[in-house]
Amino acid sequence: MRAPEILPEILLVEDDDACAEALGEMLADGGHASVRARTPGEALLRLGDRPRVGVLLLDLHLPEMDGLRLLSELRAAAGPRGAMLQAILCSGGAQLEDLDGAMRLGVSAFLPKPIARIALLNALSDAAGAYRALERDRAARYGLAERFRQLEGGLATALREMAEVRAPAPAPLPSARTAGIAPGVDRAWMKSLWTPAVRWAEVTEEGFQGGPVMPDSYDGSPATLDLLKQNIARSGIVGS
Repeated sequence: MRAPEILPEILLVEDDDACAEALGEMLADGGHASVRARTPGEALLRLGDRPRVGVLLLDLHLPEMDGLRLLSELRAAAGPRGAMLQAILCSGGAQLEDLDGAMRLGVSAFLPKPIARIALLNALSDAAGAYRALERDRAARYGLAERFRQLEGGLATALREMAEVRAPAPAPLPSARTAGIAPGVDRAWMKSLWTPAVRWAEVTEEGFQGGPVMPDSYDGSPATLDLLKQNIARSGIVGS
């Protein structure tokens, strides 16, 4: 049997104590865990301390900062999960430009004060569902990237073992003086950085990234030389 999903926590930003208390009771009645912040600065601290926060319930007209600007600040402070945060704005006197700004920021709902309980709970249900969907998608992408990294490592090991089995016995190494290379280096395994097959690869949260070690734009300039050094480090070919 599939375990029930945990609802994201609600960050309530409201400077009015009576309004915050009423909203907190509605949230608790609906089964939502919440944490309150009175000011934008306190909201930023709460967001950093509470990794389960997924929905923001913001007052549009705060003394220090309006809710739309605070929403942008909170998403920026949240880092990679900032884009997943869902927001609900509430106000007793919203203007047309406020609604337009809310739409541009992707606000989940805009609730007029006094807030009706059923309207709030419905908006929270939609916002929490959207956050969980984005959270599942992010986890799935991370899992695929990790799986690809494991498969890539296994394939590289298999190819190396196959090469060792099929490779003929190496010829005696020429002297360093006649070969023009450092002692102990097997010329048969040397690779040219100019060869397109010499590539770098890495796995990030966004998926697999890679390319040839030698940049297509290489012209000997300091910038392209630095990029070449970076690609060599990422390729893992040094010492191999």
